Amino acid sequence: QFRENLKLAIDAGLDRDRALRALTIDAAALLGAGDVVGPLEPGRAATFALFDGDPFAKESHVRLMVVDGHRFPFKPTPKKGFAATMRRPIFQA
Repeated sequence: QFRENLKLAIDAGLDRDRALRALTIDAAALLGAGDVVGPLEPGRAATFALFDGDPFAKESHVRLMVVDGHRFPFKPTPKKGFAATMRRPIFQA
């Protein structure tokens, strides 16, 4: 539902770049981690997600997470409801 609400905000006029910044750089600063994470720059922890489409679109999926420079590819999960996803590890190498 988070992504759906974000999409509603964008559809209502929130700039897409501003929305992305709110989820990354601004969130890191708010949590007091702006000196370590946030923008992708030399000397900072490389932590980001790659999607197979528009990251704000409901139908796109995360295909790769990079956390502090470590890669965690995601495999497509069949739609079986929330309980089915809870039995799987979040990251699959």
